[in-house]
Amino acid sequence: MSTVSASLLATAVDVSCGGSNSFPPTASDSFDSNSDASARFDARQDATSNGGPEGGTTLDASQQSVGDGGREEGETASDSDASARFDARQDATSDGGPEGGTTLDASLETSADDVAASCFVQTVTSGASAAQSTGYAGTWEAYGALANVACTAAADCVSSCVAAGGTPASCSEASQCVEATCTDGGSSCFTCAPPSYWLDPSGALGQPNSGAGLFGAPADDPQDNDNGYRDTLEITGFGMSIPAGSSILGIAFQVDRSATDDQASDESVRVLKTGQAVGVEHARSDTWPLGVFAPVVYGDANDTWGVSWTSADVNDPDFGIAITPQYLSSSGADHALIDSVQATIVYTPPGCP
Repeated sequence: MSTVSASLLATAVDVSCGGSNSFPPTASDSFDSNSDASARFDARQDATSNGGPEGGTTLDASQQSVGDGGREEGETASDSDASARFDARQDATSDGGPEGGTTLDASLETSADDVAASCFVQTVTSGASAAQSTGYAGTWEAYGALANVACTAAADCVSSCVAAGGTPASCSEASQCVEATCTDGGSSCFTCAPPSYWLDPSGALGQPNSGAGLFGAPADDPQDNDNGYRDTLEITGFGMSIPAGSSILGIAFQVDRSATDDQASDESVRVLKTGQAVGVEHARSDTWPLGVFAPVVYGDANDTWGVSWTSADVNDPDFGIAITPQYLSSSGADHALIDSVQATIVYTPPGCP
């Protein structure tokens, strides 16, 4: 059994999680040119097909092989280099490590416990950079103008709703024709009531606990009438960069939310994987706080939302959360508001048990 010197393998074993057993370049020792000129050789030894050092890697000259890749029996370096003398016959296994039977210096040996100890759980938190309503892509102004569209039936409101930025499906499902005050002093005037949509979605991209959105106003989902349609706010673009091969242990979202009445609550809260709402429903039963933004956390360090995840899934720009509020009262002007969303990913690095 041969022993490999610690001075030559100081970086051979990487105990950090995700590391690989390899031989990085080391400074080359040269033979004494006067005492052992015949033993000089080029220290660059290209890798062979059976897993030797990589091409171009320079090993310590005292362990270089000659000719057929191993020092012939009895051949040694000069007396002046006696301290560096050792058995240079080191066959590589298929994965590039020492052959079975080779003993590493005890200071470099690592146990499974050592590796596990370096595989501590890691956490990364990031704010969102994108938000959108699933039903409406227009402006506040275009939305407000819909209330002035005269109608005799709900069908009269659909085309104007679509023109303002609503989806055909939502406009057809939830547009209403309601009685309104006649501007000319007459009676029995009817105007359109559009679906309730999330307006100014970018307002949800503010800083946590700031009480204001990115542009000073939060994302706002107003409900003037209970028309049965529930619009969803999708928040994505968290810019994660979890290392490939990591194990995702948990996902959580902190959402700063508020309401102008105590009648708003969750209808649905789902995680977005490649832009699609998936997994276990996380809607809460409590009402949104009245008149003040307060954070609520959906998920936790051990919650994968019933979904299997890879690092690529959470790094995807379309990874995120979909929030759908509902209104507990059929009357009044209620508003659900969100001004900040942050995602937290809990994971262990690649290669960890």
